[in-house]
Amino acid sequence: MDDTEHTSSTSLVEILSSVHGRQRRQERLINMRDLKAAVKYGKKEANVSWQGIKNWKYTFAGIVFITDETSKCEITSWVLPAFAFDVPLVHITEGMHREHTDAVVPCKTKACGRRTPSSS
Repeated sequence: MDDTEHTSSTSLVEILSSVHGRQRRQERLINMRDLKAAVKYGKKEANVSWQGIKNWKYTFAGIVFITDETSKCEITSWVLPAFAFDVPLVHITEGMHREHTDAVVPCKTKACGRRTPSSS
């Protein structure tokens, strides 16, 4: 069997997007890969909507997805509180990395003033 026949890729998970689900993901900066990973690896719980419709709730990596009863159609999603997804991503430049490394290496050798049991 070659690598194309056996893979754990989330690209093999098929999910249909609803207009509402796609809109919620876009508003909440959640991508389709996150949804597929939740369905593939997340905690799956039976759920019932406020209208009494059975569906599935998947929780994975701080994101909750609701799918239909077949787990094939996205309904909605949200990020759990305190998962820091509201922090903007910043591109780390080579200069920023160098400055960080220069600051951290001396800190590790001097223990940065951290108290140890013998120094308290």
